[in-house]
Amino acid sequence: MRVSFILPVASLSGGIRVVAIYAQALAERGHQVTVISRPPSQSRFLARLAHFFKNARWPARIDAPKSHLDSLNIDHRVLDRHRTVSDADVPSGDVVVATWWETAEEVHRLPLSKGAKAYFIQ
Repeated sequence: MRVSFILPVASLSGGIRVVAIYAQALAERGHQVTVISRPPSQSRFLARLAHFFKNARWPARIDAPKSHLDSLNIDHRVLDRHRTVSDADVPSGDVVVATWWETAEEVHRLPLSKGAKAYFIQ
């Protein structure tokens, strides 16, 4: 099966960890798994500015936030900016899973070619 998970953002939260566990288990069983997430909503500039005020120095760089998906061999696609997931972002598949109330609305709008729609509530 081809399964897509739609995340609000990839992070180190417990909910993302559970999705990562399920995605890894499905992939180990031979399923094709894609995880799609938005980048953090805070811009890099704002993150640097917050670092400056907190540490009284300008940071050399701000690394992308870590997530439970980083060490997995899963197709993880991060959108180009913080926006709504569109048809073009999601590959055609058998199942598309929303993982948050905002992503549930987005998955609801996807065409049937993206797969049967499910809402994973934790």
